[in-house]
Amino acid sequence: MAITLKVSGDDLTGEFDSELTAANPLIVAEAISGVPWYKVSSSAATKIIGKSPLGSPSTTYFGFAFRKTGNPASSQVFLHPFTSAGATSFRLRLSSTGTIIMDGASTNTLDTSSVLANNTTYALIGQVSATAMTVTIYAADGTTVVDTITATNTFGLVDNWRMGQIGGSPAIPDWYFRMLLVGDTAITAPTVLATPTTLGTPRIGIIGDSNTGGSGDNGYYFDALDAASIDTRNIYFWGVGGKRISVADLTGKTAANNITDAAAWLGTIDTWIVALGTNDRPQVDATINADIDTLLTAIGGTAKVIWIGLTSKATASADDIRVNNLIQAKLTARGNATFADWDTHIRTIDGGSNPSPYWLTTDSTHMTALGYAERAAFYVDQLADDTPVEVDGTGTLTVTGSATRSISVARSASGALAIVGAATPTVTVARTATGSLTLAGTATRAISVTRTATGTLTINGTAQHATTVTRSASGVLELSGTATTAGSTERTANGSLALLGTATPAVTVTRTASGTLSLTGTATPAVTIAREANGTLALGGIGTYTFHVIRTALGILNLTGQGVVDGEQPDWPARLTLTATIDTLNLEATAPTLTLEATW
Repeated sequence: MAITLKVSGDDLTGEFDSELTAANPLIVAEAISGVPWYKVSSSAATKIIGKSPLGSPSTTYFGFAFRKTGNPASSQVFLHPFTSAGATSFRLRLSSTGTIIMDGASTNTLDTSSVLANNTTYALIGQVSATAMTVTIYAADGTTVVDTITATNTFGLVDNWRMGQIGGSPAIPDWYFRMLLVGDTAITAPTVLATPTTLGTPRIGIIGDSNTGGSGDNGYYFDALDAASIDTRNIYFWGVGGKRISVADLTGKTAANNITDAAAWLGTIDTWIVALGTNDRPQVDATINADIDTLLTAIGGTAKVIWIGLTSKATASADDIRVNNLIQAKLTARGNATFADWDTHIRTIDGGSNPSPYWLTTDSTHMTALGYAERAAFYVDQLADDTPVEVDGTGTLTVTGSATRSISVARSASGALAIVGAATPTVTVARTATGSLTLAGTATRAISVTRTATGTLTINGTAQHATTVTRSASGVLELSGTATTAGSTERTANGSLALLGTATPAVTVTRTASGTLSLTGTATPAVTIAREANGTLALGGIGTYTFHVIRTALGILNLTGQGVVDGEQPDWPARLTLTATIDTLNLEATAPTLTLEATW
C-alpha cells in the first residue's frame, strides 16, 4: 500500500509523519493515556491540517481514529478535500446531535450516521471515487461496525486533503484524531486504532526544512535511525520545505510550536537536532541572532542541542559560512550544544564536484536520494554516545550500547568489567587490574583490548571485522567468533590461549610463552602462526586454504585438516614436505601437495 499522507505522531507504519502543507497552530499535539493524538482546539475559526498534491487517484482510501468531546451548535464541516482544480471532492460534517453527515461534490446531503457518543474512540474508514463513497464507523475494538454511510453520486478525485474545522463558525468543541492515513489501497480499522509501544529513552526531537523532510520523503531519516537501532517511537520529527529558524513555516507552525508539540507527545526531550538556517540566509545578522535566541529559549537549558550546519552544492556560499558562524557562537554561549559540520562531511564524500550524484542539478540546495541517505546517516552519527568511560574504583562496571559509534573504557582497578553492544563500530578497552574482563557484541566493526593483569579475558562476537588483543599476563585467554574478517592476537605470558572461528578470512597469532595454543576453524582462507615457546600447538580445520607455521620451541605440534588446498587440486594421496633443523621446524603445504594429517 502506498501511503500518500500520514499524520499520527508515532512510527507504527514504518515512517515518520508526512511533510504537510497545512498545520494550523490551533491543531496541537496531546497525549491521551500515553498515546499521541492531535487535538483540534475549539474556537470559531478555520483551522486545517492537510497536504497536497496527492495525485488524484481514481479511488482514494482513508482512515483515522476519531474522538469528540461535544457537538457544535449547528453542523460544521471537519473534513473537506479538494480536487486538483480546487473544487469540492466531498465533505463530512459533525451535526448538532452528534451524527456525521456525508455531502457530495455539490455539498448536497447524501447520508447521515447514527449518533456517536462523546469521549469515545471510533475509527472512520472510507473510500471515494468519482461516482461512489462509503464511510464505515468502527468501535474501538476495530471489528464492531457502529454504522455505515454510503452514496452513489458525483464526487471529485482527491488531490488536496483538508481536515480540522473548515468553517469559521460555529465552533466544534475540542475533538481529536490520530493515525490519519490516506493511500491508494484499502486501510483497515485495526491499523488506525493500533497504539504504539511504551516510550523509552533517549527522547529526540528533530526539526528541519526540506533537506530534513527529504524534499517530501522522510523515509531516509526513518530508515537510518531504525538501522542504527534507535527507537523511532521516541522521536519527534518535523521537516517542512521553506522552514526558518523562528518564523512560522508554510503550514503555520513555528519551531516553538514544534517544541511544544514534542513535549506534549514525548515529555522531556533529551536531545534536539536542529537543521535550520538555509532559508534564513537573506536575513541580516541581528535578525538571525534574535531568531536563534528564540528557538534556544523554547528548547530550554537542559536538553542537548545538535545543530546541523549549512552548505551548498560544490562549496559553501558566503552566506552559508556567515550563518554557520552565528550559529556556532550561540551554541558556544549556551553550552551543552554541538555544531555538526555538514559542509566538511559532505565535501569529503562529494569532493566538491559539480555536477554531483549527491545533489540535484536544478538548484544548489537540495539533494538526490543518494545525498539524502548520506545526510540521514550524518544525523544518526551525531546521536552516537562516544563519551569515554573512565572509572578507577573497585566494583562492577558495565557499559551497554546499541549502534554506538565508539565506546572507550579505561579501568585500572579490580572488579568485573563487562561491555555488551550491538552494531558497535569501535570498542576500545584498557584494563590494568585483576578481575574478569568480558566483551560480547554483534556486528562489531573493531575491538581493541589491552590487558596487563591476571584474570580471565573472554571476547565473544559475531560478524566482527577486526579483533586485536594484547595480553601480557597469566590466565586464560579465549576468543570465539563467527564470520570474523580478521583477528590478531599477541600473547607473552603463561596460560591457555584458544581461538575459535567460522569463515575467518585471516588469523594471525604470535605466541612467545609456554602453555597450550589451539586454533580450530572452518573455511579459513589463511592461518599464520609464529610460536617461540614450549608447550602444545594444535591446529585443526576443514576446507582451509593455507597454513603457514613457524615453530622454534620444544613440545608437541599437531596439524590436522581436510581439503587443505593451495593452488590446483592435487592427486590423492598427497605428500607432506618437512624440513627440520635442531632449532627450527617449518611445515608448508603447497600445490600439488595436499596436507591431510601431520604429526611431529
